[in-house]
Amino acid sequence: MLSTIDRARELTEQLVTFAKGGAPNIAARPLFPLLKEVAVDAAEGRTVTLDFDTETGLWPALFDDVQISRVVEVLIQNAYQSMLDNSERPRIKIIAQNVELMDNEVSGLCSGKYVRVSITDNGTGIPDEILERIFEPYFSTKGAGRGLGLATVYSILQHHQGVITVDTHIGAGSTFTFYLPFAAEKKGANSARRKPKNENTRRILFMDDDEFIRDAFTDVLVNMGYSVASARNGEEALELLKTSFQDERFAAIILDLHVENGLGAKDIIGTIREMEPDLPVFLASGTADDPSMSDFERLGFSDKMEKPFKRKELSSLLRNYMNG
Repeated sequence: MLSTIDRARELTEQLVTFAKGGAPNIAARPLFPLLKEVAVDAAEGRTVTLDFDTETGLWPALFDDVQISRVVEVLIQNAYQSMLDNSERPRIKIIAQNVELMDNEVSGLCSGKYVRVSITDNGTGIPDEILERIFEPYFSTKGAGRGLGLATVYSILQHHQGVITVDTHIGAGSTFTFYLPFAAEKKGANSARRKPKNENTRRILFMDDDEFIRDAFTDVLVNMGYSVASARNGEEALELLKTSFQDERFAAIILDLHVENGLGAKDIIGTIREMEPDLPVFLASGTADDPSMSDFERLGFSDKMEKPFKRKELSSLLRNYMNG
């Protein structure tokens, strides 16, 4: 069931992204360790060696972490597929570096600073007759392929004011390189490093109007070592937050965007920020293309979470914001 849900979510995200760019939440962010984590996850369970070469002092870039994670995932998976018929041990090299470009040095990019990421495989290479079509939607050389992977990658990078290029040689592998605009990191932009005022607490407030989701989510968090207080709506969530000042403070809050018969996340975030200005508060929704999901930072949320929740994604998000 989980695998089916994941495939459905993946296909939906690809279609939405290809159709209108998926409303990216572009902000100044560090590319590492995100790049490494996504590459390792994409290669999990496969016989492949990953080599990383990251420039010291890699610049922050302007990007949507969810969408760029998808870019890296697709490129790693495609690189692996290209090496299946290779007699050598599959090996992928990932290089990230700072570059300053002149006008027209890279087609489609104006002069300026960029972060460049190259993903190189030792596969069979791409024939010329296929190379000119690899970014076309619905074009695939795989029998069961949907032809949306590289088309989605191309669309995502267009919406990031970046580009992707490919250099390939038959029998000698391929290198896919993408560029993201440099961004000076603003004060407070990397909110993921803020700690809750009570650094020792592992108590989380979770609000959702679906009883099944509340119970299942609570079980997952408890299994991960957290304690949980759950609420059906915004009214209950605010009451629990007020009580926490006399009891045990919360380390993070997760709020459902849409709630029936009560206040939702957007209705109470202002009140929460008056009470807890620096507390990690996450906006959760199953509607990935809702404008609020791409505008979460302006609304006052620390980050967003897309349903259905994955344990690995949840763990990573909480770890980043709560510093372990």
